[in-house]
Amino acid sequence: MEVPITGLIAILLLFLALFIGHKALLVYAVFFMPFSAVAVINFTASENTISYPLFFSLAYLISFLIIKLRVVNVINYKFSLFGMFFILYLIVSNLFVPYVDPSNYYVNEFSYFQVVYLVIGVLLTISIGLDVYKYGFYKAILTTIAWSMLVVSLIGEYQFLSFTFDLYYPSEVFNNSVNPNAQGYTAVLENGMKRISSVSTEPSIFTQWLVVCFSLFIFMKIYGYKLGLFTNIVLINSFIVLMLSTSASAYLGLVSMALISVGLYVYKSRSVLLLGIVLFLTLFLVSALAPFIFDLLVVKLESYSFIERFGSVAFGWEQFIESPLFGMGWGVVTVHSLLVGLLANSGIIGFMMFLYWTLREMVASIRFSKEKLVLLRAQSVLLSILVMMFLQVVTGFVYTYSFFWIILGVLVGENLLAKSYRVQTIK
Repeated sequence: MEVPITGLIAILLLFLALFIGHKALLVYAVFFMPFSAVAVINFTASENTISYPLFFSLAYLISFLIIKLRVVNVINYKFSLFGMFFILYLIVSNLFVPYVDPSNYYVNEFSYFQVVYLVIGVLLTISIGLDVYKYGFYKAILTTIAWSMLVVSLIGEYQFLSFTFDLYYPSEVFNNSVNPNAQGYTAVLENGMKRISSVSTEPSIFTQWLVVCFSLFIFMKIYGYKLGLFTNIVLINSFIVLMLSTSASAYLGLVSMALISVGLYVYKSRSVLLLGIVLFLTLFLVSALAPFIFDLLVVKLESYSFIERFGSVAFGWEQFIESPLFGMGWGVVTVHSLLVGLLANSGIIGFMMFLYWTLREMVASIRFSKEKLVLLRAQSVLLSILVMMFLQVVTGFVYTYSFFWIILGVLVGENLLAKSYRVQTIK
């Protein structure tokens, strides 16, 4: 076991939080969402790591569920109950699938750990949602996300400059996880181009987090929310990093964000002329950038990562056909698609439970649109989740990374606030 310098810093931050209070742990959990390649503790023998997001998420959960709210109070909320039912189903199915299907010998220690990651994620969503609702931490979370975007983007830019100009890059600080899956900063495309992962395990994870957070603030601007100079600088810097990333997740995320933005603009203005102008500009840009896009796609389609991802989806579908009701057991099949991954690992039952759990909140967000425009002046979190869900469908369910659960938790908190406001105004 090894505790690097970043582990000592994490322990010091945790010690400071004991004096500052629960809100500090919330800020840590949100700020360190993308720091998945930074280790608190390295288990060198097994090549496993307790990363910053996992460490601070657990610290935050302990503070919230035991000290701040008490676990017993969580079950008073329907969203919490549905989440609990989902993780309970996965725990039970992983324990009993081998007995129901003796030929299934895939459920093992690794898959049980994957269930633990999911349990932590669901509890994180519930806790963030209730913190936003009960203690008014919505603005604190947005501010923390902006600061995290700035710091991580700057590290990503320096990473790019170090690759380009052969500068020293402190990987022993920013990418010191011993987990083989956390060495994304060493990735090279077939044409020799280095890829940017910043403090995350791989470029795809880094850019998914960044593009979702980026879209969150862009949608706020579209809704007329006045962002300060600092946030605008953060957005410009983040966009530069996304363009330099050479990550398909970044480009797909930006395209989906742009399409949603166009739809939102047209819906708000109800102008056919505006739609025509946007379509013309889109066609012009696509035509102008066509050679670059084509070259990049050729490189990407011929890359090992694309072939491996496509193969995993086909294999996941085969595993679902083999065990359609309960799946093969959570964490057994690695699939780079949210939908196929859910079907393969949890079967139709788990698939329907997860979809109901998440879509229920997305539908509720639409139902409370008027209240949200009064309270929050935007539906930006819902729209950024649409971008996130799209990326999960085409790249895989990143349930082991905290940013998915935290962003979803913010939506839950918004919905609870909007529902409470509606009840108060009706009275």
